[in-house]
Parts: sequence; C-alpha cells; structure tokens
Amino acid sequence: MTAKRTGYETIKILIEAGHIKQFDQIFDTVSRTNMAKDLGMNYQTFIYRLKRPVAFTLEQLIAIANLIGVERLVIIELVLKQVDAKKKGKS
Repeated sequence: MTAKRTGYETIKILIEAGHIKQFDQIFDTVSRTNMAKDLGMNYQTFIYRLKRPVAFTLEQLIAIANLIGVERLVIIELVLKQVDAKKKGKS
C-alpha cells in the first residue's frame, strides 16, 4: 500500500524542482486554512502575514520549513524573492 502524498510533500518536491520561486506560490498547493491550523495560528493573523511576509517571525518561518521538510533558509529565500518582486513591481 502506497502512502498518500501530503500537500507539504508535494510542495517540497516542487521547491526542489524549481517550480516554486516565491513564497506565495506554496498556497497553490496547500490551503491557507490548513497551514494556519498546522502552525497553530489564528487564520486572520496568518492572512495578514501572507500579505506582508516580512511580518512572519523567524520562528514561524522555521515552523513552515519544518512542515514542508526543507531547510529553513529555503523558506527565507522564497520570502525574500517575493518581497523583492513586489518592490520591483512598485518601482
């Protein structure tokens, strides 16, 4: 019997394959509601931080990396790429 792949395992594969390039792309695969629950965060707080990813604490970003099963720097880099892309879009 094959184990069912979780959304987090799928995200890990997509990140490692280079298909996910920014933090917000994670939520094309896993729901915001599920991740907020898995992190023990209030949904509204989670949504606020998604809109402003620099509002996530380092501890929360590490928890997200642990859920997905990637190195913590991978998640931090995805957040930075998203922030940089938004800055370029406003320029």
